Amino acid sequence: MGQEIVIKYYGPLRSVVGCREEVMAVPDGTRVRQVLAALAEKYGPAFSESVSPAGASIDSSVIVALSGQDIEHLKGLETPVEGDAKLEIIKVVPLIGG
Repeated sequence: MGQEIVIKYYGPLRSVVGCREEVMAVPDGTRVRQVLAALAEKYGPAFSESVSPAGASIDSSVIVALSGQDIEHLKGLETPVEGDAKLEIIKVVPLIGG
């Protein structure tokens, strides 16, 4: 069957993907890891290097939230994407100066 999820982008990721948000169809049982892999395939190396440069984990400057909850407080990348979920991907820009 499947479902549609809303993905929202914040910070520099907006320029990488070229939009503020999009809707993606995913099969039932999809996990956050699979959504990020599909986005990396769609948007290429610029997305991958911004979100997960090592390929195995999310970069420390990136927050991924599912329906308002940081996935690190859920099941991490293995968090299931269920119902009318909203996935928010936030790239934090470090502040420099003093």
